[in-house]
Amino acid sequence: MLHRIQYDPSFLTASTRYPSRPYLAAMLSPLEYDQLDSLGMAALVASGQLTAAELCQAAIARAEAVNPQINAIILKLFEQAQQRATAGLPAGPFGGVPFLLKDFGAQYAGVPHTGGSKALRHFVPTEDAELVRRWQAAGVNILGKTSTPSLPCWP
Repeated sequence: MLHRIQYDPSFLTASTRYPSRPYLAAMLSPLEYDQLDSLGMAALVASGQLTAAELCQAAIARAEAVNPQINAIILKLFEQAQQRATAGLPAGPFGGVPFLLKDFGAQYAGVPHTGGSKALRHFVPTEDAELVRRWQAAGVNILGKTSTPSLPCWP
């Protein structure tokens, strides 16, 4: 049985947590970030409680804290993600939501795509896969790529 995390905007009272630093008023703590699903994140951005750039910063901070233990992110695109968030993302249903691509099947133009295979380590697609185009149209902000076993769908 799946349990959906309930979005509760009342926890965003950062101005009381950081009274001497109002510029941190919209920053999410790691616990707050972990309590949100993608719809909750999108709702915060759509309502103006957080900007896409602030949400991106929270995601990057969480990734930097967790990735050393799990070694999931193999390619960080943090700077590009921050630039996209600042410049503006499509206002789709997931506008501003941080997102990681699996390094299999989700070819992202200009970014190495190996499918987990050393044989493909120099392959850099020149255009986005249809799935990546659809995710971007939905407003997600791609932060990087995650590891995958070598050619996972091959016998």
